[in-house]
Amino acid sequence: MKLDSVNENGIHLSWTEYTRCRVSGYSIYRANMSTGKFTLLNSVSGNLLNFVDNDFVCPQPFLYYVKPKVSCAKVYPKKSNHVVADPFVSLSQQKMEIVESTAINDSSILTEWRKPSVFPDLILCFDVYRSTDNKKYDFIARVEESGTDYLDRFVDLRNSSYFYKVIPINSCDKIQVKGNYSAKVILSANETDGITKLKWSKHKIWETGVEKYVVEKLNETGTWDVVKEVNANTFEIND
Repeated sequence: MKLDSVNENGIHLSWTEYTRCRVSGYSIYRANMSTGKFTLLNSVSGNLLNFVDNDFVCPQPFLYYVKPKVSCAKVYPKKSNHVVADPFVSLSQQKMEIVESTAINDSSILTEWRKPSVFPDLILCFDVYRSTDNKKYDFIARVEESGTDYLDRFVDLRNSSYFYKVIPINSCDKIQVKGNYSAKVILSANETDGITKLKWSKHKIWETGVEKYVVEKLNETGTWDVVKEVNANTFEIND
């Protein structure tokens, strides 16, 4: 068996003819890579040597094999080799589009995200992870599928750095699609003679770099006011 192509019409598979005996048909089996459990996907007549799989309730990497159905006595054909294929649009592409973290009142961090555009209807919830070294991440919260933010109140912004990852959990075997969804926040505030000095560290996570930093302040109505915008090489302001 071999993989011929993958496109928007499906996964195109083919195999060589079984010649040891008269073939009445071929059975195609498929398994999710996450489970490895094969089930019968479809059967075709004996004169067909190809099949297009476009039945993706949970589009993710799949394993395939084909097995001939024969009518000869004492002939027990073996299944073919395994083929791995990923649909044209797959759950492996279901990653967070944006993750932003904002320090609030030097006492908590609000992390916000947008729902992935790839199969959003399959998402069950979001798992939030936190790290202080960008290496070891600990699970801290589960947010319902309609949620787009999480407020972390258990932080010490004066003495620690924080990194966050938000991972969508979907209904297809609850697969966690991991990726580089982290956002880094290091912010400190010191007040002297009525002037507050805000300092922050350089953001190094985003591959495209930082265009500018925007400092905002929460007002009494619960909305954010822009205090100041500075270029990518500025890391402190006085308020």
